Amino acid sequence: MAKRKKQKKNKSNKKNNQKSQPKQDIPEICLKDSVDGLYKGYFKKASNFDRQLKRIETGVPIIAKKLQKAGDFNQSADAIASIASSCPTLEERIEALFLAAELGACYQNITDNCQAPEVNQTRIDECTPIVEGFQNETTVCKDLSGDDACDCWEGPFQTFYKDLSGCVIKNSEENVTDRLKECKKAVGYCNKRQREAFSLYAQCNPKSPATPTPVVATSGYVTTNVGTPSPFATPFNMSNPLALVTKYSFFSANFLNRKVCGGFEWFNDQGQEQLAIGTVAGTPVDVPVAPDFNIIGVSAHVGYLLDRLEFITEDAQNPSNRQGFTCGGIYGTPVDATPPGSCQMVNIAGTTKDQDGSQLLATMEFTWFCD
Repeated sequence: MAKRKKQKKNKSNKKNNQKSQPKQDIPEICLKDSVDGLYKGYFKKASNFDRQLKRIETGVPIIAKKLQKAGDFNQSADAIASIASSCPTLEERIEALFLAAELGACYQNITDNCQAPEVNQTRIDECTPIVEGFQNETTVCKDLSGDDACDCWEGPFQTFYKDLSGCVIKNSEENVTDRLKECKKAVGYCNKRQREAFSLYAQCNPKSPATPTPVVATSGYVTTNVGTPSPFATPFNMSNPLALVTKYSFFSANFLNRKVCGGFEWFNDQGQEQLAIGTVAGTPVDVPVAPDFNIIGVSAHVGYLLDRLEFITEDAQNPSNRQGFTCGGIYGTPVDATPPGSCQMVNIAGTTKDQDGSQLLATMEFTWFCD
């Protein structure tokens, strides 16, 4: 009886010992390979390669695009230099010459600081399939168990893992990051000096009207203008007086600490959207025109740009029905661009100015047909 109890006790102890022993689906060497692969390989080397490659692929095109701006400041340098003698004070004349020299140096400064960075493209090309292969094998192996997992971790995975050790592109990534900082700094400095030149040019230029060109009441086509003419601006002409426009869509934009009228789109007599002028983003203000409405009045608030545009439309069938539409903010000097007499606005031309990569409305010339 005692012997039977002892045997029963030994069997129970053996069973408990078996329960306390964890079942090892993966041998220890395979477990080590999997941990090393996931931590040292996947979460460190492979992910570092991906992040660094993304910075390289993002930064290199930006640098190349900014290099194209090197010559954008030559015209500004010439313009502010030509107007320097017209500045009312000695300080402003000195500032104008200083800005002309700074802007004149922008071409070389941007060219020097925005050269293509040194990138080891050969290593990137060699390592990209290695990293992708390693990541793919990791995805397969981590979902397996037992002998299958062991075979996977010690199979092709090990080849990718060993090759991964040479896939380091940190130097290339640092070259791109450093060059991008230098390039942005050079272009940003020139943009700042150009804005200062714009402002000084308006003060020193005796031909900078902030009011529309006066017109005499007459029949036929007449024009009015708003805005400050500038040699820095890019001209545009929307269409021609004989082209039928069914709708304008005007867009506000942010400039420094104020809202301005940034740009517009227009639609032809087929309702087709035409090439945008200026910056068009956000929610537009739609101004309906032919054949149901006519624009009979335009006013503006004028600063360095067109701070505000206001349009008055008249119902073609019911002239007493008039509506107002506004684009932009509240700043600027108010001016009226509506000619005397009974007139309808039939075309828009003008200029835009580049502000940190955005073309914003600077001046407008309105063509009217008057009875």
